[in-house]
Amino acid sequence: MGAPQFVPPPIAQPFRAPPSKLTQVPTLGTLLIVHGALVMVWALFCVLAIAIGAINVGFLGAGKDEDYIVIALYTVFAAGALPVAILEIVAGVRMRSLRSRNLAFVALFASVASFFCGNVFCLPLSLGLAVWGLLVLLDRSVIDGFARVQAGEGARPVLADASR
Repeated sequence: MGAPQFVPPPIAQPFRAPPSKLTQVPTLGTLLIVHGALVMVWALFCVLAIAIGAINVGFLGAGKDEDYIVIALYTVFAAGALPVAILEIVAGVRMRSLRSRNLAFVALFASVASFFCGNVFCLPLSLGLAVWGLLVLLDRSVIDGFARVQAGEGARPVLADASR
């Protein structure tokens, strides 16, 4: 047995900065569109419940107080959920091309507020989107990227610069 062999330490890799949060904006926009579609499904379900309640009251003549309450409740739910769904879809589409940062903020807060429209099943996704969206949209690189697009640069070159 000889003396232990000297093994040089591995060569250190050069420091690479973490990728910009600007690269997360298109993904966040896509998820906002998906959430808007889920809220739209909820709004259409509410419209269907209104129609069934109206058929029960009008055609069958079996209108009870509960039927009127259900119709009123689902009317309020649909009236609140439908604009939120449209807002989220529009904001998500615009966000994917790095436009309308303020509209994205409004859509993120509206997605959480859609909970009050009876949209309980989407609350975990709404909260996750809102927290992640705030972290991304308040990042300096994202603010600068939106400003560059607003100044006339294309979204693809801005995103390509961010991914380097």
